[in-house]
Order: sequence, then structure tokens, then C-alpha cells
Amino acid sequence: MRIGLAACVAFLLAMPASASNVRKEFAGIWTAREADYASADAAADKAERDTSAKFIETAKASGPTLIDDFKAAILAVHAHGEATARLKLLREFEAFMATKPSSAGAQGWMQGKVAELQQAVPVAAAEEGRLNKIKVGVEEPGTQWIGEKAKAASVSGMLAGLIAELTLIDENLRAYYQGIGVEQAHAAENRARWAVALSAMGQSLSAASRAAPQPFNVLCTRRPGDELHRFALGQAFTPTSSAASRTPARIPPRSSPSSSTTGTCPSSSARNTP
Repeated sequence: MRIGLAACVAFLLAMPASASNVRKEFAGIWTAREADYASADAAADKAERDTSAKFIETAKASGPTLIDDFKAAILAVHAHGEATARLKLLREFEAFMATKPSSAGAQGWMQGKVAELQQAVPVAAAEEGRLNKIKVGVEEPGTQWIGEKAKAASVSGMLAGLIAELTLIDENLRAYYQGIGVEQAHAAENRARWAVALSAMGQSLSAASRAAPQPFNVLCTRRPGDELHRFALGQAFTPTSSAASRTPARIPPRSSPSSSTTGTCPSSSARNTP
């Protein structure tokens, strides 16, 4: 009987040390990941600035790569938003885990984040869809469209980053609480439900972001005096270090527009001129 009691005491005394080791191991993993994300965010910020600057210069000169440069700039805005969101969420998660929450507390945190995304993703996807259907210059000025397109790309990128990081965090939480031996029985059901929800939201957002804009010849139009021409040569976006604070910046418009189109514009039969 004494041997059995001694063994139980030894087991109980060993548990906190084991849990402490698990916490230290995961803290190290998260710290390393944060460093990687910080580097990725800085690189994405530079890429956004570089592609935006190139687009602005091409717009000033009415260069033949205007459409490709516009695509590259929008993709860079999206990528920067994604990198920033992943870094921000990971830091928030690290601060939360430093409080040593229970398994139930961590599940509550996850549920709250998933719920926030379930509200935000449909709104962002709808905005992407709206912008892709607009006849620029007819239904909305081109100068307004480019600003909204850049903002939508940033928001979609940030949401994509949150979805990806939250999926990874959920996997970390499963291993973490199993490692310290306090995972709740119903946690697996919650995680299965969250995985389905996160995957569906990611697919919805990705489909909306990939859809080609209806008025893509906005960058090709050169009709004198119309909003499309003023958009192409008169305005672009200037990125900042914050993925949530991008604002349009004006460029002096060309004084005498030409009626021709750029070399990369689609043929007249393939255009969707408003």
C-alpha cells in the first residue's frame, strides 16, 4: 500500500515538470515562427512598395505593361495583408497562451476567432464580387475603383492570413493540450467543426479573389476625357507599412490622351468596354 501511494505521489510530482517542458517547447516553436513571420512581413512590405512604384511609373508613361503591373501590385497588396495578419494573430495568440489557459479557455478563444471570421469573410467576398462586376467609368469612377480594389485586396489578404494561421494554431493547441495531458474529450469534435468552417471560408475567399474583374480593360481605355483614362494615368495606390492603412495617391494626369491602347490590352473583340 505504501509503495502504491509513493508511486502515485511521484507521478503527480512529475506532471507539473512535464507540463512545464511542453509549454517551454511550444513557446520556443511559436517564438521561432514569429521571427519567420516578421521577416516575411518585411519582405512583403518591400514587394508591395516596389510593385506599386513600378505600376505608378508605368501609368505615368502609359507603358505597355500597365495591366501586368497592376495585377502584380494588387497581388502584392494581398500578400502583404496576409503576412501582416498572420504575424499579428500569432503575437496575440502567444500573449494569450502566456496566461496558461485551460483547454476549455483555449477552445473558447478559438471559437471567438472563428466566429469573427464567419462574419467578416462573406462581407469581403461580396465586396470582391461587386468590384469585379462594376463597369468602371459608367457605374463608378475609375479613380474610386482602384482605391476600392486595393483596399479589397488588402482585406482579403488579411482574412486569408487569419484563416491560415488559425488553422495552424488549432493544430498546435491539439498537440499542446495532449502533451500536458489535459485535453478535453469534446475538443476533437470542436476542432473538426472548426476545420470544416475554416476550409470553407478559405475556399470562398480564394474564389472571390481569383475572379477576373469585368472591366479589366479599364487600364487599356484611352478615350479622351473619360474616367477610365483619368484612372489609368491619374491615380494609383501608395502602400504603407500597415496593411490596414493603404490610401490612394494622385499622380499628375497626362495632358493630351491618345486614342490608342497599350500593347498588352486585349483585342477589341475581347474587351468589355463600358
